[in-house]
Amino acid sequence: MAALNRDEGFARVTAISGPPGVGKSALALQAAYAVADRFPDGQLYTDLGDVESPETLMRTRRLLTGFLTALGEPAPAPTVSTGETAAHFRSVTAGLCLLMVLDNALDAAQVRPLLPTGQHCAVLVTGRRGLALDHAQHLTLDPLTTREALELLAELIGARHMAASPEAAEEIVEHCARLPGAIRGVGELLSGRPEWGLDHLAERLRAGSGRIDDHSSAGHGLSSWLRAMYESVDRTDPQAAQLMRALARRRDPEITPAIAAELVETSPAAAELLLDRLSDHRFLNSLGPGRYRLPHVFHTLSATLG
Repeated sequence: MAALNRDEGFARVTAISGPPGVGKSALALQAAYAVADRFPDGQLYTDLGDVESPETLMRTRRLLTGFLTALGEPAPAPTVSTGETAAHFRSVTAGLCLLMVLDNALDAAQVRPLLPTGQHCAVLVTGRRGLALDHAQHLTLDPLTTREALELLAELIGARHMAASPEAAEEIVEHCARLPGAIRGVGELLSGRPEWGLDHLAERLRAGSGRIDDHSSAGHGLSSWLRAMYESVDRTDPQAAQLMRALARRRDPEITPAIAAELVETSPAAAELLLDRLSDHRFLNSLGPGRYRLPHVFHTLSATLG
């Protein structure tokens, strides 16, 4: 939050990056709420959806129009271009003290037209990848420590359940790659199926390809989270999503371009590009040149998607 208080002669931008489910959006919103009183001209929020489409310019214009009307400005005429709308937005915000939250950005190009110019404005941007934005302060979020992950799970299911199966609890949070989003999904799953217990859930997660919810509402939390993560890749990069789905079916978490090439019937060079893109999306951990690892939680994906 200290970055939001700097006065540098231009809009202050803080870019928060990290893997899916690590808590980027939650942190941005928490920070925005904490400093709201320091921005008397208000706050603007939009979910960019981590998506790219052929209508990107039109979507940017719609977002800018929404920002302008929220600030009390008339909507631009239909004949006004996206560039002219962006210029008008910069002009309007030049004298404001405004806080913006741009959530789930795909890349810097998606963000730049939406940035205000006022030196008393501040912007919080979240995205899976680091964003090359001028003068931005960058913050990368890592997964929780094991202790933090266990504390979060205890908050969700209660200390009594944790004490009954401490080893299973640790196995579950490691399976979730210590990502808050996945752990919260597990908490919702166990709340809906209290008869399962930690030992039973750990066993099912360990099986990898075994179903964890049988498509019932009781398991909606973890399955919903996994499906949302997959669909976010599928919207922006269907080829990478196809590979991700194939990787989820493998029991061995380590992957090379040669293995990936066999899975999606392409060349090793093309497969390596797909692996790099999944790594950019933060769904794979890079272990070094030509070596990758899929976090355990995503091995459950094949059961979720069917």
